[in-house]
Amino acid sequence: METAPVLNLKYLLDIADGDDSFVTEILEIFAGQLPAEHENMKKALAESDWATVRNIAHKLKSSAGNLGIQKAYSNFARIEELSQSRTDLDLLPGLIGETMDLCNQALIEVNAYLKKT
Repeated sequence: METAPVLNLKYLLDIADGDDSFVTEILEIFAGQLPAEHENMKKALAESDWATVRNIAHKLKSSAGNLGIQKAYSNFARIEELSQSRTDLDLLPGLIGETMDLCNQALIEVNAYLKKT
């Protein structure tokens, strides 16, 4: 069974206003930063480093928004909120796992898009 796409590049294409190199650059930045940030997020979570969890969530929230990954955007906002307030921290592992799974699916889609360009 094929999964539904998680990317919606409408926003990015709109702000790019026909500049394909801008779209490619944004996608390449996402593809380049996601694996390292995923590892950094896992490490920060394991160490209960809530400030780092919040900072990474904030950074990746912007990327998710640019790429139209709405569920990941919402989840990153929630991760940012929980790690800032240090409340319901027991929810973070599942929320981060779900969100990174979405981002990894997006990464597959981004790489496929980049190969076509």
